[in-house]
Amino acid sequence: ADGFGNLYQYRKMPQGFKNSSAIFQRGMNIVLQGLINNVCLVYLDDILIFGETLDELKKNEQTVKNCLDKFKLIVNDEKSIWGQTEIEFLGYKISFNKISPIESRSSGILNFPTPKNKTELRQFLGMVNFNRLFLPFIADKLELLHKLTNEKTQFVWSDKEKRLFDEVKSRFSRHVELTIP
Repeated sequence: ADGFGNLYQYRKMPQGFKNSSAIFQRGMNIVLQGLINNVCLVYLDDILIFGETLDELKKNEQTVKNCLDKFKLIVNDEKSIWGQTEIEFLGYKISFNKISPIESRSSGILNFPTPKNKTELRQFLGMVNFNRLFLPFIADKLELLHKLTNEKTQFVWSDKEKRLFDEVKSRFSRHVELTIP
């Protein structure tokens, strides 16, 4: 307010504010209500439209475009990729009925050097945690490594931790894929 009872309002949502992305996501969820999880997935300004056949995909693309048009939202065709059978979306490679981690994330874990301190161990555990869906029952293996990151625990890297570290990397190298029902 300006002291005279006038309230200033943004004409466009400023980015960088704490709640900007949550507000934007909520807006996209409202715009595409009824379509999300049926014909598309939405993460902020990334929309993944899917269909089992090419005809169904084209129909779903048009449905999403019509919905966006209704709210005067514009699709940037230069940034859009249409009709793909395999894509990378939010750190995952998605193809027909399969989800797997992208190669760069896999190599990051497989090539991670032996941690020398808590910070490096936390980095490794963070990468593993992002990909935990592909590592069934991994929590049991990570428990001891997580204990080493505790502020009250001294960082001591023994053969036991090294074996667990190598086992986690080995399990990740087996390339587990998730199946989409």
